[in-house]
Amino acid sequence: MQAYDVALKLLLQGAATLTMRELSGTAVARWLDVELPKVQNLRLDLLGETVDGGLVHVELHSSDHPAMPLRMAEYCLGVFRLFGRSPRQVVLYAGEPLLRMDSGLQGPGMLFQYRLIDIRTLDGDRLLESEEVGDNSIAILARLRDHERAVHRIRRADCRPADGGKRNRPGAVDDWWNRRHGKCRLMSIFGNLRSWDLCFNKSVRRGGRKAN
Repeated sequence: MQAYDVALKLLLQGAATLTMRELSGTAVARWLDVELPKVQNLRLDLLGETVDGGLVHVELHSSDHPAMPLRMAEYCLGVFRLFGRSPRQVVLYAGEPLLRMDSGLQGPGMLFQYRLIDIRTLDGDRLLESEEVGDNSIAILARLRDHERAVHRIRRADCRPADGGKRNRPGAVDDWWNRRHGKCRLMSIFGNLRSWDLCFNKSVRRGGRKAN
C-alpha cells in the first residue's frame, strides 16, 4: 500500500470512531488480526467486531482495481468460512484518479454488493468536530468548506489525547501516535496525506473532478 493507505489504516484502527460509524453504520468494539484460510491466504486490511456482535470489513484502496468486486467476494466467503457469519463490507477509496470501480457482482441467480466510498465524499467538517485525532486527520482528505483552516486546526493540535485519543493539550496528534507506534510520528505521515491532498487540488484546478 502507498504511504497514505498505511496512514489511513492506522488512523481508522486507533482513533477514528466517527469515521468508522460513517463508513459502516456502527461502532467497532475491537479489531481482529486474521489471515483467511486456503485459496490465496488472503490478508484483510481491517476486520473488526462491532458493538452489536457483527463483523465489519474495510479495504483501503488508492487506485482503481477492476477485479475489486471479485476480491471482495473472496474476502466475504473467507470470513464466512472462518467465523460462520458474513461481514458488513466497505471499500474506502483514497486515490487521486476518478473512482470507476464497481461495487459488486451480478449474474444469473447471484447478487453480491458492498459499500464503495470515495473518501472525498465524507463530511470533513463533521469529522473535524470529533474529539478523536484520527477523525480530525482523515478530515483533510474529505469534503471540507475550508481546507487551509482545517489543516491549521489539526497542526495546532492544541490538546493532548486522553484514553481513546481525545484532546486536551498541545501535541495531541504526535503524543497519541507515539504511544502506539514508537519510532514513527503521525505528523510525518500526515504530511504525506497533505501532499496527496495538494496534488488532488491541483488536478481539480486543471480540470479534474471536484469532490461532491
